[in-house]
Amino acid sequence: MVVDKMTGPDLAQVLRLWIGDNRSPLEAQGVEVSFDESPDSAGSDPVAWLDLFKGTRGGRIAVWRVRDVELELAEVETGEVTQHHFVVRETAEMKAIVRRLTLWVGAAGLPQL
Repeated sequence: MVVDKMTGPDLAQVLRLWIGDNRSPLEAQGVEVSFDESPDSAGSDPVAWLDLFKGTRGGRIAVWRVRDVELELAEVETGEVTQHHFVVRETAEMKAIVRRLTLWVGAAGLPQL
């Protein structure tokens, strides 16, 4: 994992590696998976985002260069979207956010980051 001593782990890299290891198990459970990254010149746009959707639940993790992470959890039947903002300094914090998203959509038995 890439770690900058001034800022902590490269959060986009953490997501990239996790989805590389877990895309197939997620899809085998019926989870729709989307991962994308913006070009380096994108300015204030998210650096990377991960979308998971299964049944009536979906969510997104968006990572910014400034260590900000947004977690959105959506319930299709009610139209309710809950947003959570984090400033992530440690890989363990990112693991907890990814775990929260996978549990929300109902994915089970995935390895930790």
